[in-house]
Amino acid sequence: MESLNIIFLDPPYESNFLIKKILRRFRDTNWMNEETIIVISMDKKFKHNLLEEYNLLKQTIISSTSLLFLQLKPLIQKCL
Repeated sequence: MESLNIIFLDPPYESNFLIKKILRRFRDTNWMNEETIIVISMDKKFKHNLLEEYNLLKQTIISSTSLLFLQLKPLIQKCL
């Protein structure tokens, strides 16, 4: 299967574990690569530093919602 260019996630709030699980599944099934942009809509209280495998490209806050734009870190960067 070809990798996706953009992934948009809008999980229920208070489901931080679900976000990590979904992203892990996408990565492990090769649905994403280092060029894939991931957009996640979540509660602005969520600590996005829990997503250490991803580079935060941009964060936009609208009211109580945070939009995160992420990319998978390159393999070389993960090893450092």
